[in-house]
Amino acid sequence: MRYDAICLKCAHTYDYFRPIADRAMVPECPECGSGEVRKVILSAPNSFFKGGVRFEPFKSNLDGTIISCNKDLEEHNKRNNVTLLGEGYSNEDILAGKCGQQGPVLPDKRDINKDLVESIRKCEAGYKPVVQDEIIPD
Repeated sequence: MRYDAICLKCAHTYDYFRPIADRAMVPECPECGSGEVRKVILSAPNSFFKGGVRFEPFKSNLDGTIISCNKDLEEHNKRNNVTLLGEGYSNEDILAGKCGQQGPVLPDKRDINKDLVESIRKCEAGYKPVVQDEIIPD
C-alpha cells in the first residue's frame, strides 16, 4: 500500500510503500533523516479526486459536453468563462468579471505543510476546539 507522511521537524511530505501488515511503520524523513514523522492523508480517494485521476463523467448544463477528466473540465470552464468556488478568486474579482483572466492564487506547499505540522502538534498536545453558541440577531 502507498501511504503519505509528513516530517514534524522540516515539514517535508513524502509517500512510501508498506505491506498492510506493516502499516504502522513510518520510515524516517528522506530530507533530514528525522524519525519524528507522522502518517497523514494528503490525497483523497480516487472517486472523489478530480486532478489527474478519473472522476465520474458528467454532462455540462451549460453546453451539453461530456466532461470525463480534469483537462475536459478546465477547457470547459475556460470556454464558458466558469469559475469554480474556491479557485482563489475574491468576491470583488468575481463581481468585477476578472475570473478566468489569471491563474488561481494557490497557497504555497511549504505553508500548507507547516500548517499540517502545527495542527498535528496541537492535537497531540490535547487541543480541543471551543464551540461558541451561535448568536442570533434580534
